[in-house]
Amino acid sequence: MITFLKFIHVLFAMSLLGITVYRFALVGSTNHQKMILLNKMLILLTIFALVSGTFLVYPSGFTFQTPWIQAAYLLLFIFFLGVGILATFKSKWVQQFTYFILVALLVLAIHDAVTKSTLFL
Repeated sequence: MITFLKFIHVLFAMSLLGITVYRFALVGSTNHQKMILLNKMLILLTIFALVSGTFLVYPSGFTFQTPWIQAAYLLLFIFFLGVGILATFKSKWVQQFTYFILVALLVLAIHDAVTKSTLFL
């Protein structure tokens, strides 16, 4: 069961990264319905990644006081807020810069999870 949960968690994380990069590439698109759908998908995937990661903490032998787990929660919380707030901005350069930062946050969270260490804590 834990192997399946790890697979699902990694699937959510990679989907989150892929859709964020795709959304970054489509910043100048005029198809607003598609952008709204992608933003909703990002919000849902963030929630699913957080929930699946939460269910993996104790069975994997970690606690919520582990620094890289705390960093992952912080980074995903910032990501979640960023996607939510970004929907209100119309400026292309603000959206491009922000999505670039969001991609960097996701890469940092994935780095922390793979190496089981963090750069900041």
